[in-house]
Amino acid sequence: GMFPFATPHTRCRRTKTVTRKPKTKSRRLIHMDIPRFIKDTIESSRLRFGIPGAGIAYVQNGKVSWAEGFGVKNTNTDMQVSGHTVFCAASVSKVITAFLALQIWSQKGLKLDEGIGRHINLPDEDMSSITPRQILSHTSGLPNWFPHLVERLKGERALLPENCNLLSHPGERFIYSGEGYYWLQKVIENITDRSFELFAAQEVFSPLRMKHTSFVWKSAYRQTAAHAHDDANEPVDRSRAVELHAIPNASASLYTTPYDLGLFLSHLMLPDIRKIVDKMLSVQIDLSDRISWSLGWGVERPWKTQHPWYWHHGRGGFTNLVLWSAFHQKGLVVLTNTQRNVDAEHFTHELTDAILGDEHAAFAFLPVSTMKRLGFLV
Repeated sequence: GMFPFATPHTRCRRTKTVTRKPKTKSRRLIHMDIPRFIKDTIESSRLRFGIPGAGIAYVQNGKVSWAEGFGVKNTNTDMQVSGHTVFCAASVSKVITAFLALQIWSQKGLKLDEGIGRHINLPDEDMSSITPRQILSHTSGLPNWFPHLVERLKGERALLPENCNLLSHPGERFIYSGEGYYWLQKVIENITDRSFELFAAQEVFSPLRMKHTSFVWKSAYRQTAAHAHDDANEPVDRSRAVELHAIPNASASLYTTPYDLGLFLSHLMLPDIRKIVDKMLSVQIDLSDRISWSLGWGVERPWKTQHPWYWHHGRGGFTNLVLWSAFHQKGLVVLTNTQRNVDAEHFTHELTDAILGDEHAAFAFLPVSTMKRLGFLV
């Protein structure tokens, strides 16, 4: 095809060698520059779909090949995005949480089929039998969110509804639920006796050198982070997000960079953690003939090959996608600072075709109508 590294079994026949930056002790410098024609494709697509800023990382051969920024952090200031610009990952947060939960499982600390009521006090008797497996695969029956989230995160005895009614019996059907991850966070904090942010930093962010990643808002982000934008591409007031994300939320409060998420994807491709990753990626429920859900990730079965790709989206002032394959040792991180979901999906679809090739079933799943039907957007 037009892009020589788009398919896994063809080699680029060009003789021109890519000049690498000199190797240094700092891991963040050991990556190739982005190929010019890919850069041009992304930039023209960004302008065509009106995306203020995008941070993109490409993982190839199990390593971060490049991390690059396009456009601006804030349409009022014109500060440029880079591969190390901090974005709010929104629901992409859930894949880090899933990995943390499976790490505890591998150390015999968490039983996937044991009711969460064994670990924490719950507002409703019916919730006690919900299991971590059901939460991770969105089959808990919980809605996306109950009210009073901010107060609950702060530990206040906020008024939950009289009955925290489940939308279906646990294990019965797929209903996307951030609320489930909130309770799983409480379980993880109870088992580890650590705050969720500290546990994530000690188990994932520090060992992987994800230096700019956090489950809570940091004051440094005021200057460095990309700004969310509304439908008119105007920067959104941050005060609500800052208040909401002063406390970790396992479902939605991750702040990270394209490069850092690329490091996380490359970590998932390592053979020595295969036990955890295989469990995490085990299919739990089919949503269509080509899309399933595992313990934390969407799973797509491509047309041409039986080797699945794994993905997760994020939305809410930002529109994000991560997509990767252990078999192909490739991954793509796309973080954008707009809530214009449809334009951002088109943009992401185009550059995924350009960089990875192949048709990806995730894009048939991402339209708003499909996601509303499955409870993603309430």
